[in-house]
Amino acid sequence: MIFNEIKKDQIGKSPVLIIGSGPAGISLAIDLAKKNINSIIIEAGEEFYSEESQSHYDGKIIGDPLEQLNESRLRQLGGTSGIWGGWSRPLENYDFLEWPISKKDIEPYLDGACSILNIPNKFRSTNLNKEINQIEYQYSQVRFGDHYNDFLRKTEKIKIFLNSQFDHFESINNKITHAIIKTKNGEIKLNSQNFVLATGGIENSRILLWSRIKNPNLLDKNLPIGKYWMSHPFIYGGQGIVYKQKIKKSFQKKFIDVDDSPIHFTPSENFLKSNNILSSSIHIEPSEDKEYTKKQILRDIACLAPKLSQKIRKLYNNKDLLCGNIKMHLQENYDMKNSVTLDSERDNFNIPKPVLNYTQSPTSVLGCKKLLIAFANLCLDKDIGRISVSDEIMNGNKIKEIAQGGYHHCGGTVMGESNKTSVVNSDLKVHNTDNLYVLGSSIFTSVGYVNPTLSIVQFSLRLSNFLKLKLS
Repeated sequence: MIFNEIKKDQIGKSPVLIIGSGPAGISLAIDLAKKNINSIIIEAGEEFYSEESQSHYDGKIIGDPLEQLNESRLRQLGGTSGIWGGWSRPLENYDFLEWPISKKDIEPYLDGACSILNIPNKFRSTNLNKEINQIEYQYSQVRFGDHYNDFLRKTEKIKIFLNSQFDHFESINNKITHAIIKTKNGEIKLNSQNFVLATGGIENSRILLWSRIKNPNLLDKNLPIGKYWMSHPFIYGGQGIVYKQKIKKSFQKKFIDVDDSPIHFTPSENFLKSNNILSSSIHIEPSEDKEYTKKQILRDIACLAPKLSQKIRKLYNNKDLLCGNIKMHLQENYDMKNSVTLDSERDNFNIPKPVLNYTQSPTSVLGCKKLLIAFANLCLDKDIGRISVSDEIMNGNKIKEIAQGGYHHCGGTVMGESNKTSVVNSDLKVHNTDNLYVLGSSIFTSVGYVNPTLSIVQFSLRLSNFLKLKLS
């Protein structure tokens, strides 16, 4: 059931209180409902987008530029899934090297996560050579606020209260007793057996930092709340021409045929280890076969290689010729200096606004450069295309122009074994508390090259299973 505001006579009792209605919170609630466990979801935003609600997501960015915080996340039912691209793929085994768990700990929840995202559990990977892998993504069309609206309205297992701003927690002896909610009509206290914070890669840190100020005895003072924040830069690495049929012919059964979907390439694990670099990925989209793009590339190549240009012009109208920007996702360093802190400026609920302190990782650019060069060499050696790496990547330590680089907010409440270097344990419980859990990409200890949403849903299902065992 969905309510536009909290009224005391509608609250009832629930063993799980979830703060945030994005993919993490809704996935958890849906799976708990399947287990016959009731939950309440508190959402600060409205059902649909509004400028007034979105303005509460204002915040400062200090350091290197990213998208503004009120543009890279949504304060509404369904959260930022309302603007996500839908690209889905699990994290790699090597992404878990710094985690207290391994990939096998969340692998059992992949089928369920794919079901929630309405995609097939099919994520192929193949080695084209010792350096380059081709990989497969699936593309989800699920926008949680829309896709699950009917179910959420009809089910009696889930109550969602909109326009309800969480403020802070109250506790006794390291156990949360109440969540304090602010509405236009004043404050309401909600109690539950278990509290789950699932408000995203900025808000999870902001809420915990503010709760520690409001209730100094609740959270361990050593917890690095807000630290080790990571972006997931999405950049243009250069331009290129790729012959799809030549790739298929050259690699035969190794090639993953994906029809009109983008073609994706990543460095092999051995390539990452031997070069001591971070992970990244290359995406070439057939949809970029636009007239102006082709003409620009042909002009560039005509200046550098006239004979090659003449050959390409003969293929100008061939659908096999893929021309366009080389898009890339980059992994970033695990850096304590990148962090979410609190501003002196406050929002309309008198809660401090967030400050994101961010410096782009030069090691990300180095990994990106080495992958592009390796891929360019592969195209040249096999005569399957030609790749031009951007001057910015070849010559610089940082990338000035980042396309949608701030939409994947990760870290800030990272998972680990020690309360000095992490905020939550392997069960997603905040260290030294009895019943407070954190969900979402803020718990990521590394982000890898993939979009985080599929993994977020896997962790939601894993927490659902844990809570079921705890409650029983």
